[in-house]
Amino acid sequence: MMQDPAMLRQTLEVARNPELMREQMRTTDRALSNIESHPEGFNMLRRMYTDVQAPLQNAMDGAASGRAAAAPAANANPFASLFQTTTPGAPATGGERAVS
Repeated sequence: MMQDPAMLRQTLEVARNPELMREQMRTTDRALSNIESHPEGFNMLRRMYTDVQAPLQNAMDGAASGRAAAAPAANANPFASLFQTTTPGAPATGGERAVS
């Protein structure tokens, strides 16, 4: 996102122009108002964070720390920690099938 020239240009324009800043604030306030008016609005955001964003962030943080510790792990899948792995011949858990 920070490498996108269009996004950087728009951000700088908003920072320079007070009217654009007010428009951005109104848009953000309206979006929050829409979330508040939904019966499960903030709970939905919380679930999205705990179910999607936090696991992805943890996987990326783990991959980044793993790359610093071991260079051969640099090509490893950063999302591997999101999935449970089973050993061959082990009973499957949670609806997963054992890989054989």
